[in-house]
Amino acid sequence: MPFALKSPDSQLAALRLLRGMVEKNTIAPRVVIAARTITNDCPSRNDECELEAIFNAVKNGDKRVKGLAKGFRYVADPNYADWFGTPERLLEMCAAGACGGDCDEHAALIAGLAGAIGF
Repeated sequence: MPFALKSPDSQLAALRLLRGMVEKNTIAPRVVIAARTITNDCPSRNDECELEAIFNAVKNGDKRVKGLAKGFRYVADPNYADWFGTPERLLEMCAAGACGGDCDEHAALIAGLAGAIGF
């Protein structure tokens, strides 16, 4: 579920919210499947390969993940709110053809995918 905050009490409050959203989404089936698909070509237990594959998939795209073929493009939040999408919701939006978000969503998506495979 996405969240919008008009004026977070602090950066720390926003980071806590993002952390909780990401942690809960590391076991979401869509996130786990995407992470495993993205890292499928990496040798087992090769952390560097897996993290690089996730970063590159989000930045440049991965045709094996529905909606993520062109990567996750940067799109600014509205001026009046900070919008936070969960990794699962972001992948749903990508599959629906709306694959983009600001730096918060980029970080959440990368962290969620990495968390889904044990980071």
